[in-house]
Amino acid sequence: MDLSVFILTKDRYENLVAAIKSVQCQSIQPKEIVIVDNGSIDGTPENIIEEFPKINFKLIKLHKNFGIVTGRNIGIKNCAGDIIFFFDDDAELINKKTFSIVSDLFDNEKDVGIVTLNIVDLDNKLKYNTIEKIIETSSFSGGVSFIRKNLFDQIGMFDDKFYNYAEENDFSIRVLTLDYKIVALPEIKILHKVNQNRINNRIRYYSFRNKIIILFRYFPIIYILIESSWIFFGNLINSFKNGWTFLFIIALYEIIFKIDVNRSVIKGNHLIKYLKLKKEPYNKVDCNFAERIKGKMIDILLKIYDK
Repeated sequence: MDLSVFILTKDRYENLVAAIKSVQCQSIQPKEIVIVDNGSIDGTPENIIEEFPKINFKLIKLHKNFGIVTGRNIGIKNCAGDIIFFFDDDAELINKKTFSIVSDLFDNEKDVGIVTLNIVDLDNKLKYNTIEKIIETSSFSGGVSFIRKNLFDQIGMFDDKFYNYAEENDFSIRVLTLDYKIVALPEIKILHKVNQNRINNRIRYYSFRNKIIILFRYFPIIYILIESSWIFFGNLINSFKNGWTFLFIIALYEIIFKIDVNRSVIKGNHLIKYLKLKKEPYNKVDCNFAERIKGKMIDILLKIYDK
């Protein structure tokens, strides 16, 4: 099974070099490395070719920053592999057998559509703290995941309405309705050089706006009423606290007046499966108060729909 490594980059030359070197250390090599440069002004495209003269990159240079979602869609169209590894330019592979392990999983488990890895951040925090070797999840992390390319043929690309946040959540729901699994491999760790300081008000704006769009697009009214209240009031308080109230109002305006959500409600077993997968992280004994409340809310919805 052929593997394409796809990296979307912008003005991160040194991080990009480290990411590519970690690919070179893999026990099996990919079919290709596809790089989409999202309008770098630091010479990244030219310098990366000089740094790795023996690698035949497929390099697409964009004249401006089109955002994460459009950049990824351009990359997908230029990938030839059966599996696309979406690799953030500020990430590094740790396990040298990652490609081999993931390729074997896709070969052996035909109902697995997406595989995501266990992120280690700069604060040495793990996304998944579990002893299980594989877990099924409701979504995935866009820059550290492997996706069957034929999924894009079946359900379309990432939705560019989202621009740069929550497109993975939207895509995940469409994948689950095809009865494919999204799985995480907690044992396979990947370094992602991020910390909380990177979360800015623009990201908060897209997070709020796009989560509400997903709610209205895919879910029944009862779910919308419960979940949107949680999201709305949480973000309203956060907007006062962090000074993005004006962006909060803009997001509401766009949701109500500008964006066509194209409702396509998920029903039956697909909705029940999604809710059960969403509930799983809140089954932990060390959940905080807010997480326990969220878990109870999902329990109520399951009682309504799982009859």
